[in-house]
Amino acid sequence: MRIKWTNNKVDHWLLSNNTQIKRQSHFTSVHDRSCWVCLICKVEWITSFQNIKGRGTRCPSCSAKKQSDQKRFIDETYFDSFLVKYNTNMKRVGKFKGIHDPVTLRCDCGHIWETVISNVLYHNHKCPFCSNRKKLMK
Repeated sequence: MRIKWTNNKVDHWLLSNNTQIKRQSHFTSVHDRSCWVCLICKVEWITSFQNIKGRGTRCPSCSAKKQSDQKRFIDETYFDSFLVKYNTNMKRVGKFKGIHDPVTLRCDCGHIWETVISNVLYHNHKCPFCSNRKKLMK
């Protein structure tokens, strides 16, 4: 049986699911757009309850800040420790600019190449020379 969502039920759902969101305007249906306020940063925005409940939509301001903080977290120290921690057999020999900028790396065999940091972190890219040699030996 479908739930008939009312203002009180929506408020209760927001509270019990710890969304940090409060309803600002009168709620009419799950598909209609309503005004919501973030309890963390006090920003107001308009979306449907369906987006909040079904799609997990949260405060656009806090979401943007969180993404920015995650990108800022990746710096030279983090990247260098990642290379050691996950035994990548690579060392950074070029200057670190940013996660989407090219950087020069050197593998333990002495090969030197340029790649984008995000390829190493998220796509498990290794030395292209050693990778091709292993494929040729098979």
